[in-house]
Formats: sequence, structure tokens, C-alpha cells
Amino acid sequence: MKIKDGFVLKVIAGSGIAVPVGDESVNCRSMIKINQTGTFLWNMLESGAEHGQLVQGLMDEYGIEQPQADTDAAEFAADLRKAGVLCE
Repeated sequence: MKIKDGFVLKVIAGSGIAVPVGDESVNCRSMIKINQTGTFLWNMLESGAEHGQLVQGLMDEYGIEQPQADTDAAEFAADLRKAGVLCE
């Protein structure tokens, strides 16, 4: 999985904001607020991390168990897909 070209993550006042740029700014006229965990996952997705890597990253970074990490990673990816930000 990977973040689509045309989206960048900016940190504003401590919050992550996904912002469309270039051609994407014409198609997507909103910004997406992303919490700290989402920012962590976003950074992994920029490098093309797959679901299993996101799960392991959450477990390592936040000390959570696999079932919770799996659910969190899947929900975040689903939200990004729905917003048109994530490509496979």
C-alpha cells in the first residue's frame, strides 16, 4: 500500500493534516485530520508498507497486542481508501 502522489502530511499545531496538492487539490477539496498514531502509520505508508508491517510497527511503537494493532491498521487504511488517499 502507498499514499497516492498528490497528498502530503503537514503537522500543524501538533496535529497531522493530510493535504491534497497539485492535481489532487482540484479533485479533493478537503483536508483530513490525522492523530499521532495515524501520522505514524502515514509515514510507514509513504514508504509502501504492507498491512503486516503496519501491524508490527504499531505493536513495536505502542506496545499493543496483535489483534488491536491489526484492527487499528485495517481501519486506518480503510479510512484512507474511502478518502481516496491510498493506492494499493
